[in-house]
Amino acid sequence: LVPGKSIAEGLANALSNSKKGIVVVTPEAIESDWVKNEYYQMLHQRSRDPGFSIIPVVLGQEFPGFPFMQDILWVDFRDPGQYRQAFYRLVCAIKGIPPGPRLLIFLTPC
Repeated sequence: LVPGKSIAEGLANALSNSKKGIVVVTPEAIESDWVKNEYYQMLHQRSRDPGFSIIPVVLGQEFPGFPFMQDILWVDFRDPGQYRQAFYRLVCAIKGIPPGPRLLIFLTPC
């Protein structure tokens, strides 16, 4: 973004050129007007472009939920012991591929 330009317009332009958007779900996010604005812009983009996906990423121990999460798969980062698996699922979601047996290869240290 360029200093002096609208952040909201920049976000709208970025989303219009994207195929995916990530919503980070935390107790604080559910209360944030800025996050709500981003979420509604993503919903608007999804209504305009059926190929656009919203990927929810859940952080923190509490799970506040967003209304659309009732019927969508999300990536759960709440358990630090499962971080690598969650990261793999996020990468798969971004690439648009289902997680599969490659998980074992991905999780093996180099």
